[in-house]
Amino acid sequence: SIKVDEEFILLKLMEEVGELAEAVLTLNGKSRPEKKISKKEAKKKLAHELADVVGIVMVCGDVYGVDLEKAIKEKWLKWKKV
Repeated sequence: SIKVDEEFILLKLMEEVGELAEAVLTLNGKSRPEKKISKKEAKKKLAHELADVVGIVMVCGDVYGVDLEKAIKEKWLKWKKV
């Protein structure tokens, strides 16, 4: 069993962001030839990697005891009545 602490979750976030970058390169046709897939598959992979990043950010918030919903409202939605 892996202990999900601050160090682990930060490294996992970095790992997932790297996978997201790879998915973007693949979608834009800038990956190695052996990594080439159809646009449809590349878009699906991008969606899954975005979901992974968001999911890990949610876990990160939990590990650090941060209310992400509140933080998003304060930081990103302050201009909009929520």
